[in-house]
Amino acid sequence: VEEGETGWLGPPEAAEALAAAIAAWRRRPDEARRRGRAGARRLRERYAAERIGALWQRRVVERAGAIGSQSEPLGESSARGESER
Repeated sequence: VEEGETGWLGPPEAAEALAAAIAAWRRRPDEARRRGRAGARRLRERYAAERIGALWQRRVVERAGAIGSQSEPLGESSARGESER
């Protein structure tokens, strides 16, 4: 949540702050809807399946490259009885 953009923030375990935020939503329903739409848009942009899939794919490729650049092929140390890295 971004204060003033996608919602309201308050201190944890502060019932008074929560009550004040709820009262503000009731007094300003257009603002509450605007922030709700902004939050939903941010969620779709940041956590879209295509974006998350691309991030994971990049990580896998990076890790595969790191493993492939080791001095010996993966598994040879275990074939000699040594522990895996």
